[in-house]
Amino acid sequence: MRRTFSIFITVFITAISILSYAENYLSKDDFLKKILSSSEKIETKEIKLSEDKKKIIEKRFRYRIPEDSFTFYIGKTKEKTDVYCLVLRERGKHGPITFIFAITQDGTIKDMAVLESKEVKGSKIGKRRFLRQFIGKSFEDPLRLKKDIDAVTGATISSNAATRAARKALMIWQEMILTEGRGG
Repeated sequence: MRRTFSIFITVFITAISILSYAENYLSKDDFLKKILSSSEKIETKEIKLSEDKKKIIEKRFRYRIPEDSFTFYIGKTKEKTDVYCLVLRERGKHGPITFIFAITQDGTIKDMAVLESKEVKGSKIGKRRFLRQFIGKSFEDPLRLKKDIDAVTGATISSNAATRAARKALMIWQEMILTEGRGG
């Protein structure tokens, strides 16, 4: 009886520690400070999706998006936009993974980072070695595992979440900034 109880407690504590595991990689403010350091001015712009725009994005993405609005952090110098930053969440194996993207005026990924993740094996997607594959990618690129992105070994679901988030960030930028003529 005592042995069974000990095993139960051990399994319970292990399960709780896995479920409550969340790794913070970099703060949003630190990423923005790094990316927007050369910009003279930083604007925050929340863009709400109309139902029609959301349907267009979901049709192009072939994936339902739960968000109804997106906040862009826009770096400007002499009224010309330097870079757009956007925070997104994607589903991982153990919960949402929060990413931040910096997208240039011409629609390429300048940089990206993982802000928070509950992934255990997938924690390596937050490493530069994995993330640098996305730099310079645009919506013209496949952004797919085994095509132009190599997955982290043992973390296919987390790696897929990163590629989905990158495609989503570029698509949101394209639909909400580029086609709406808000690209300053």
